[in-house]
Amino acid sequence: MQLLLVMIGGAFGSGARYLLSDFTQRKSPLSVALNFPVGTLTVNLLGCLVFGVTIGLWRSGLISENWRLFLLAGVCGGFTTFSAFSSDTLELIYVGREGFALINVAVQVIAGLFVLWAGMVVTQRLS
Repeated sequence: MQLLLVMIGGAFGSGARYLLSDFTQRKSPLSVALNFPVGTLTVNLLGCLVFGVTIGLWRSGLISENWRLFLLAGVCGGFTTFSAFSSDTLELIYVGREGFALINVAVQVIAGLFVLWAGMVVTQRLS
């Protein structure tokens, strides 16, 4: 049952990400004038907000574990994993592990960029 909740939420989140990101990217003057990824920024920030609100509701006992799974792992997971990355980093700060929070940010961003670049280069060279 929990897997089904995550899968349904993920489908909803993925569709919402596509629609909102595309709409925002086409309509924002900043994205049009500067070719800045406003659509991705919008999705990431909104995903972080929904993630934070959901955690607050769950910790307050206002939503069940199933709703938490549906919204966090499902909807937010399909919408943007940046919200999970941000939540993990903030949790490290909250428990007094600021150094690990910085390491998490550095490794995720730098390694993510490197691995994405490497995947592109390898694929282009093989094709």
